[in-house]
Amino acid sequence: MTHFSDFSFLARAVSDFCVLVWSLMHIYNIDKFEALRWKTIKRKEVKSIMTILFLLSVTSLLIYDIICTKIKYTEGFIVDPLTKTIIGKPAEEWSPENKRLRHIANRLLMLFYAMENSA
Repeated sequence: MTHFSDFSFLARAVSDFCVLVWSLMHIYNIDKFEALRWKTIKRKEVKSIMTILFLLSVTSLLIYDIICTKIKYTEGFIVDPLTKTIIGKPAEEWSPENKRLRHIANRLLMLFYAMENSA
């Protein structure tokens, strides 16, 4: 998990959702989802492969941001006793469930970047 604030993950999740909706509308307007039909996928056309990889990567990024938002909001904040400032709870103090979720989210982020680089 990163040092980003809880709101940054929430804002990214909303923007990822907007990109996903726009992409689906754009794909529909361009070819009425012809690139996602089985006969087109079976022929391994570049357009269908790129469309599938793009939709999978945006969806996995959306899931990553939702998981990170859930973790950040459930773990909350602590007051640093030395400086009396409010900071996000360190990852070492998270619940075991959220530590497992963090591991899954990090793997999902790696998968997202692998798909993005292959597209």
